[in-house]
Amino acid sequence: MSHFSRIDELIDYLVKRALTHQDTEGYFVYPLECDSTISSETILLMHSIDWHDAELERRLACYLRKTIVDDGWVRYPDGPYDLSASIKAYFALKCSGESENLLYMQAIAKKIREHGGLKMANVFTRCTLAQFRQIGFKHVPWMPVEMILQPKWSWFHLHKFAYWARAVVIPLCVTMTRKFKAINPKNIHLKELMVQTVDLKPKGLKGLFFILDKIGRNLDWLIPKNIRSYAERLALKWIKEHDNKEDGLGGIYTAMEYEIKALLSLGYSIDHPLIEKAINAIQRLEIREKNYSYMQPCISPVWDTSIAMHALRYTLQKTKDPLYQGLDWLASKQLIGVLGDWSLDRPNLKGGGWAFQLNNPFYPDLDDTAMCGWAMAAIDQERYKKNIEFAKTWLLGMQSKNGGFAAFSVDQNFDYLNLIPFADHGALLDPPTEDVTGRVLSFFGFLDLEELSQSIDKAVDYLKNIQQSDGSWWGRWGTNYLYGTFSALVGLMHVNISPKEPFIQKAVNYLLSTQHSDGGWGESCDSYMGGNSKKTKESSSLFHTAIVLIALMYTDHAHAPQVDKGIEYLLRRKESWFDTHFNAPGFPRVFYLKYHGYEILFPLWALGLYKEKKGI
Repeated sequence: MSHFSRIDELIDYLVKRALTHQDTEGYFVYPLECDSTISSETILLMHSIDWHDAELERRLACYLRKTIVDDGWVRYPDGPYDLSASIKAYFALKCSGESENLLYMQAIAKKIREHGGLKMANVFTRCTLAQFRQIGFKHVPWMPVEMILQPKWSWFHLHKFAYWARAVVIPLCVTMTRKFKAINPKNIHLKELMVQTVDLKPKGLKGLFFILDKIGRNLDWLIPKNIRSYAERLALKWIKEHDNKEDGLGGIYTAMEYEIKALLSLGYSIDHPLIEKAINAIQRLEIREKNYSYMQPCISPVWDTSIAMHALRYTLQKTKDPLYQGLDWLASKQLIGVLGDWSLDRPNLKGGGWAFQLNNPFYPDLDDTAMCGWAMAAIDQERYKKNIEFAKTWLLGMQSKNGGFAAFSVDQNFDYLNLIPFADHGALLDPPTEDVTGRVLSFFGFLDLEELSQSIDKAVDYLKNIQQSDGSWWGRWGTNYLYGTFSALVGLMHVNISPKEPFIQKAVNYLLSTQHSDGGWGESCDSYMGGNSKKTKESSSLFHTAIVLIALMYTDHAHAPQVDKGIEYLLRRKESWFDTHFNAPGFPRVFYLKYHGYEILFPLWALGLYKEKKGI
């Protein structure tokens, strides 16, 4: 079989696989897998409240046993041991009926003790442990509900937090202020995980925040009851206003969990419609495999559909119906005129974005908006003229002062917030990023460049200024330097930056230099840990190989031997078309994801683009 016949055969195979994930409504959705923590937390939530789902608990416990690595759990395949994930999973297994006397449970407990025990867990894990009364609330940062009373000029006004943090922190503050107590029907304890530890005292600004935390905790009793009651009413009002009905608060698991706990803390019954809807929203996050289930942190239909549009526009041969069904569905989900939390920063801006999930009207994001607008502009500008115009206007209004674009926010550069005791995850903020900025440029490249020149110039300057010394760009929403470089290069090419520009050549050379001997590319989530880990090579993956090929072809390297070698790698992988790699960070260094659609859609996109660039 000829080289090009093999390409056509692989494209046909991938198109068929892609279309199996298209819903009758037109959207595409794939599993969004994360580490063990959300599955563990779901079991622990069942044992915190009066919610029973024995079959789900059994299947999640099977998943937890399946994912044990060297007497513990990791954040991503081949990643380092993670204490907090291991504590949660061990606790969840005990709650599901596993005996601490089993040899494998004893080995897990021993390793947890060796890494410092319960008190060395991260803040979210310690919050859960305090709710189960396994540790005292003094071991958890002070999170008074009065945080919601901060004026907008305050350093700690909640709108300075990223959407995902705000959606969790508000119900979490209610939960922790009320000292929510888990039901714990089996009276499970973790005494075997306790270790005597010495509290470390941080220095600098972080140390000051820890001192303020201690002072606040000691003075908490002085807060007038009427002030506390008013703050709780405001928090409840916020939760109700932002309730996302069947799709859950914020569209993300952790916000849904703490919405339930906050409402129960405030005296709501377990059968209240708000709580029932939140539980139902959590249940819909289940991915059911043959012998086990795992929980997704959220669902990704808008994102998956927008990527599918780019993959299929190059590769659908006989009919374009799936393409237009997907685009029409996207058009129906655009939040035209809807004012979300972002409007606090941009009160005069008209809504025109897309959210990541099926429904999340308070939180459209710029990345989805750019990807959807780009697909519509590339495929049929006339049919989707109105959608494109609203998306363009909204994105222009959401550009940060430094020229970059964030995921949900504008100018959210309050780095000091990641030093407060609660923020040990370092994920309170949503600053502009390279990958989102590149995506916006890709969309703008199909529009009137002269009209958008000021915005484009600022974005290009932002990318130039933030480029790494080796020519790469960091990837906030995909792993990692390969993804960031792909995103930036494709965007820059769409706004007619010459591929001969020195900074573009430097980026291309970075990609060429990282190709593996098998022709593919790969990168580990270790690269988010800093230091020499950036140089850590991962085995080649379908996703990474595809995005690098796309970037190289957009920079006029379609005829380079490295591209042919990369295409050959994809062709050889046809009989083993599955990657174990996680391919994106939810929060770098803390929480990682695997978009299951990436290994189908991006290679399909790359193969279709290859045929177009080669003229075949």
